[in-house]
Amino acid sequence: MLNQKTIFLILVSIISVITLLFYSNNLSNRIKINSMKSNLKKINLQLSQNKNILNDVIKVENDLFDKKDTLFSQLLVNQKLISLKRTMQNSANYFKVNIKNMVIKDQIAFTSIEEKLIAQENFPIKKQSLSFQLSGEFVSVGKFIEDQNNDQKGLFLDRCIIKTDSLDPNGVIAELSYHVYGEMK
Repeated sequence: MLNQKTIFLILVSIISVITLLFYSNNLSNRIKINSMKSNLKKINLQLSQNKNILNDVIKVENDLFDKKDTLFSQLLVNQKLISLKRTMQNSANYFKVNIKNMVIKDQIAFTSIEEKLIAQENFPIKKQSLSFQLSGEFVSVGKFIEDQNNDQKGLFLDRCIIKTDSLDPNGVIAELSYHVYGEMK
């Protein structure tokens, strides 16, 4: 009798322990599942708020390729730079401004991003700067700059410093620097 009672108590204890383990494991799994569901809801909410992010990334990538293609289609080589110089001098005459100290220099220094892009894509280009000084009436100088920005493809205004001309009370002096990209030889 004692032996049966002991066996019964052991069986009840084992069943109780198994039941407790099963219940605690089940409870822990429910907590994990609820936590995962909550995280999924948060992720779905974030994705629904940013559902256009993939389209934005694709748009930026396409813009980069378009600008790269545009850059290559507008590359200026040395002969064209000389022609550009003459065109600018004619334009300066048209707007009645004086152009001085026109210099074309090869630029060795690219920004680190440009250098990486050139290395990765094997771009056959070099960067040149075209700098000069304009003097004349403020409105005429402004029209010249606007004309160059609208008409000259492949010419990128880098710096423009306008100062009053101490010798001419109605005049200004503009120091301009453009970046031009040309083929590497």
